Amino acid sequence: MLDLAAVSASLDMVQVSHVDIAVGLKGLAKPERSWQRPWPPPSSLTRHDFFLHLQPLPLQAQVYQTRRALGGFKIRAMVLLGLNGGVIILSLAYLVVLEAQRRRASPPQALWLYQFARRPSGDLLIMNARVISATLAIASSTMWIPIILDVFNQYIKHRNPGRGGLFVRAFVTCPIFVHGWVASWSLYTTYIVTTDSKSNRPTRLSGVSPGAVNVFFVGLGLSTLLGCLAIGCWQMECVFTFWSRFRSLTKLLGQLASSYPTISSTDEARAVAEDAAFRSASEKLLQMAKLYFIILCFPTSLVSIVSLTGLGLARHLASRIELSKKGLMRSLELEPTGKGTAAERTEAVLSNHHDSTSLISPTGTTPKFFPLRQPHSTFILPKDLILDAEGLRLIAKSSSVHRKQAETIVLVSKARSELVLLSSFISTSATALTGVLIYSAIACATGQTVLGSWIATELTTMGAAWICGISSCCATLGLIRNVWHYRTSSGTTQGWVSTSGSGKNGNSQAEALPQGMVVDTTTVHPTHRHLGLELPVLNFGNGQNELADQQLPQRQEHEGPSPRAQSRGSSSYSDWVPLSLRVIRAGAKVVETGESGYSDDGRSFGTQGSARR
Repeated sequence: MLDLAAVSASLDMVQVSHVDIAVGLKGLAKPERSWQRPWPPPSSLTRHDFFLHLQPLPLQAQVYQTRRALGGFKIRAMVLLGLNGGVIILSLAYLVVLEAQRRRASPPQALWLYQFARRPSGDLLIMNARVISATLAIASSTMWIPIILDVFNQYIKHRNPGRGGLFVRAFVTCPIFVHGWVASWSLYTTYIVTTDSKSNRPTRLSGVSPGAVNVFFVGLGLSTLLGCLAIGCWQMECVFTFWSRFRSLTKLLGQLASSYPTISSTDEARAVAEDAAFRSASEKLLQMAKLYFIILCFPTSLVSIVSLTGLGLARHLASRIELSKKGLMRSLELEPTGKGTAAERTEAVLSNHHDSTSLISPTGTTPKFFPLRQPHSTFILPKDLILDAEGLRLIAKSSSVHRKQAETIVLVSKARSELVLLSSFISTSATALTGVLIYSAIACATGQTVLGSWIATELTTMGAAWICGISSCCATLGLIRNVWHYRTSSGTTQGWVSTSGSGKNGNSQAEALPQGMVVDTTTVHPTHRHLGLELPVLNFGNGQNELADQQLPQRQEHEGPSPRAQSRGSSSYSDWVPLSLRVIRAGAKVVETGESGYSDDGRSFGTQGSARR
């Protein structure tokens, strides 16, 4: 961000001409500005006094006139340094957690930054928002640290801004806006992926072409980045020209002071030329500063509006999660412990078409075969079971045939929680940045920083650093807490290839959590690894699978309700709807499978059915 405080103070510094120098040398009375020191008597005027009294009081002498005020500034600056350092440490810890989860996953997963999700009308570009956002948070906080140290240098050591600080300040907006734009992009793509255009409750975005979404977000993202780079170069050119002219002018004043009291006409002409060049650079910098803050208001406002969509998405997912929990509870109530349920028997009939389960390794194409376990449950439903994160993990660790559904609901709840965190903090920080930019533009136009307002000085100098540091720190803490709270039964929170159960009832790799599914109102299955979030594709379809309709036993006609149903209330098996299919593509490799999962690099591993290229 532009250092408006230092620029405003420097613009008000002495702009001498040969007339000013002559008046000063003669010790005549001259109009004094509020920032100037009183001139000493001509008899006591030395060369040092001549150079010193042509300079204004430093800006910090106006803003922080007492030691207490200056001490408060020091404390706030040190807290801001610690805050940005904390963001770096927390973001690194978050990346370490994600890497540990990736390495513990079975089969091993590859690193990725983007993937493609196949939609009926095209491929949707998906970004790994977790890794990218954490990396950009580290970059942004790292760039703020030298800026804060440069502010220390200005207000405590009474020095002009350094070249390194000016360079970093010119381009600090790049990671800030790219960070917000990637997160906003992830919110929109999440919203599109989690809805189905063929459902009986479609949304406005569910029918949007993926190609149009890709072009829109990629185009705006690149234009935002290029715009930040262009603004940074423009700012560097104006700021460096200003400080170059200022240093040249002060150097000339030193030379004139050394030749006092004899000043030649050549030196006077040089003083006039340097004064004119400095005035021109000052006016150019002021014009740039006014436009700079106004231009930056547009991307911050757009990011704020776009990120608010995440709150609507979170509400959308919440209703589907509640429906899934109700369906899971009905299934658990009707699940006897001695024999398979109707859902189990239907699953067994559907799986009889395959002699074995094919698993495609992500590092090779040789299929591995695992025999299908006959569905049988020894799970005893607790009386006061609550389907929160802990209750769902309890079911996922059990021998219930619905353990995968419970684990998937945990993943979907985790995705919803992350969306709430991202949308809330991004929209809040973008709105606050917009307010700071508007205030800075007003301060630049009215000269509040020159008048000695410490609020204007610190807001224009370090306001953006406070906003970015607080929002990034809170968001990272929330994401780390979310990783632990919504951990899956296998100990990993990613869940794309996690297994359910342990001990003697543990499952093989063939029972890995299925991926790439469209699901109904009573069951939720995860899709692909989307943006680092485990996102469902929820299908509220009215029709049911014909094969399942033929094979589904009409248990209600032949058998009474199970003891669990009698204790908790009866329910119907007609709510159970078989799974539809979804195809996921990563890069140029397309995999179609019956019931399959996908690793990070897009290769499939099936639990049922076979894979083909």
